[in-house]
Amino acid sequence: MSARQAVMAFLLLPACACAGLELVQSERGVERRVSALLDVGTAALGEPLDLRFRLRNTGAAAETVRTLTVSGTGYQLQGYPTLPYIVAPGAALDFVVRFAPAAPGYYTASIQFNHVAVLIRASAVAAASLSADPGGGAFLAAGAELDFGRAESGSWVERRFALENRGSRMVEIRKVEVRGAAFHGPMDLALPLELAAGASAPFRIAFVPAAARAESGELEIDGRIFPLRGVGLAIPPPRPLLELSQPAPASGA
Repeated sequence: MSARQAVMAFLLLPACACAGLELVQSERGVERRVSALLDVGTAALGEPLDLRFRLRNTGAAAETVRTLTVSGTGYQLQGYPTLPYIVAPGAALDFVVRFAPAAPGYYTASIQFNHVAVLIRASAVAAASLSADPGGGAFLAAGAELDFGRAESGSWVERRFALENRGSRMVEIRKVEVRGAAFHGPMDLALPLELAAGASAPFRIAFVPAAARAESGELEIDGRIFPLRGVGLAIPPPRPLLELSQPAPASGA
């Protein structure tokens, strides 16, 4: 069977279920059911992308996962229990597929469990790496949460970031966008930007909560998403000022 015929065969499969087992992608607490072909996003070279999946038993009887594999260049199966593994009704088996490509391009793989298979597809780009708090922060992979902590409503809290080209060739950065009503930026960054090998470009993002509540947003860098988080706090009421009146001085006469 040719590669094209294999792809078409996968696409003709029904939604991924094996008896009571259903394959879902689990991302930041949100489950998304996987159909016959799933696009899992973009990774920067040198920054592995960990894809979290779950085999959930939606049936009324226990199911046994006997085989679980991933096949495809740039993909590796991680974080799964010893097989065979019994999944009780309503329970799930979690596992991770790590995407770590060696060159730019599109990469396809198949996840296979028992007699069911599903295609996943991801892309790899030569891109600048993101670091938080330049000078001491580590490089962040796509999906890493950027936490701005707690701040009183109406205040202005900044965090500093940097884009760095760790490759040997120039990279072009076309899109850096901040989304979310309480987040502002990027500041100090002019786009599009050509970043030479070894060069870096600093920028700032501000967190300005308007009310006492949790706030969320996103930082997108050429297709890579970094969640933004922060919590607004109520402004404390002013402390009462107690003034003691002094008695008028009496005459000494």
